Amino acid sequence: MFDFIVRLWRRWRYKTEQPLPPPLPLALVQATPTVDIDTDEDDTDPFKLDFSLRKNVLDDLDMHFKVLHRIKQADRSAFDLYSQIGCYLIPAESIAHGGTVSPWFNNTRPSFGAVSIINSKEHARSDKRDRILPRMCYFTKYKPAKAPPDIERTNHGDVYVLTLYYDDLKNGGIRLPAAFPIALLPDGTIHPLRQLSRDKQTIRHKRNGSKQRRGEQFSIPTSRWSIPGFWKEQAVDSESSNEIEHLISLFVIAANFYEVAAIGGMTRVDVGKGNLHLILNVDPKYSARFFNDRDKTRLPNGSTKRIFHIVRPHRRIANGKEKYIRFHFRGERCFDWNGYRVEITVPFYKGWAGIAEANMSASDYGIDEKLPADALDTAELGHRLRQLAGGTYNSAR
Repeated sequence: MFDFIVRLWRRWRYKTEQPLPPPLPLALVQATPTVDIDTDEDDTDPFKLDFSLRKNVLDDLDMHFKVLHRIKQADRSAFDLYSQIGCYLIPAESIAHGGTVSPWFNNTRPSFGAVSIINSKEHARSDKRDRILPRMCYFTKYKPAKAPPDIERTNHGDVYVLTLYYDDLKNGGIRLPAAFPIALLPDGTIHPLRQLSRDKQTIRHKRNGSKQRRGEQFSIPTSRWSIPGFWKEQAVDSESSNEIEHLISLFVIAANFYEVAAIGGMTRVDVGKGNLHLILNVDPKYSARFFNDRDKTRLPNGSTKRIFHIVRPHRRIANGKEKYIRFHFRGERCFDWNGYRVEITVPFYKGWAGIAEANMSASDYGIDEKLPADALDTAELGHRLRQLAGGTYNSAR
């Protein structure tokens, strides 16, 4: 009976207008952030940029898969989703600038996404300083009324939870998903939300009694809404002036990294190893060079089948007849490459916007709450989205 009353109270409370979080104690920078690719190659030659990307991918690809596998024990929900739909890879030299989220992110409000940046040299330097750098970041959009119960409530905008995954592969194998929530308002303003922290307060008896002695201690549970001290410590090591500015900067950087990774190219290159998947973008103009050491398919005439490429619109004359060829894609889309299975698709072709523009919101359900009939857990959602990405979705499953 008590649980039923609590559910009714929550339902009534979430329908009422909740106040905004306290005003942020800083002036937000209104410049649109960007993501740069800083390489030693000549930026005027796009293939050199692709070649640098290929070099970085091959050097760190095994590490990407190792981290993705290890996150299974630290955050099973994230593993169930991103091991199937893939975590986007971007060049290790990428640099994101703070400010506000980009117009694309603010208008699209993507449901979820993950980006992996593993720079072996940077992590090696960090290990010498006894510091751990995040190896992945991923975010989830929640319905404001159905966000996790330890997050400050708001009815304004969308609630996002960004998680930075720290993994110390060498020194003890520490795995730490550190998450924080924000409210993204319609105008792009970001409000970090407070979290409910639970602790114990120690009380000391001041006098003797029938069941107590002076000096004896006991503890009582306490709870308060605040920004966890972990982020305050992180802000000290960063260039941010306080933890509020630090959290805003982290979310903006993650959002813009994801935009560049997810919609920065035409193709979606799925790199698989067993049941794990990672995603990267390769310009079709340079795919032959990027995957030049792939396992090639031999044709009956002795030649090899061409890799995935673009066929531009052109005029063709055959047997005295003129024919116009439309724009289309041809070539081999599935092949083995350096021990990995590669599948190339074009999400934006024929009208499908791709996973990056999925418009849905997650809900956090308690143990005593009944799940709706159409609710999907992250494992089933990942399975269906993977089928959509590969064009093999079967709604009867």
